[in-house]
Amino acid sequence: MTDGNGNGRRLVGSLAGPAFTVIAGLAAGAVGVWAQSEVTQSEIADHDRRIQTLEQTERAHILATLEKTRWKLSGPSGAAVRLGLNRSTLQSRMKKLGILRPI
Repeated sequence: MTDGNGNGRRLVGSLAGPAFTVIAGLAAGAVGVWAQSEVTQSEIADHDRRIQTLEQTERAHILATLEKTRWKLSGPSGAAVRLGLNRSTLQSRMKKLGILRPI
């Protein structure tokens, strides 16, 4: 970030201003777009009904992966590898989310 001659501070200072301006502009722009768009109340309510919690999304993703792997948890083609988890972590999350292997 610095070449030893103090330019690092100038670099950080020069990035802080525009970055804040872009973020503030995006926030202000988003409010403006939302206010100007023709979104009906029923469209908003429909969108709210489709929103899932993070836990629901995690559960659905784990279940889909388990089905694709035919409920194989470990090994190179297992669900844990596909999800980027250790087998024991996957088992722990399955227990927490109430996911049981079908009979």
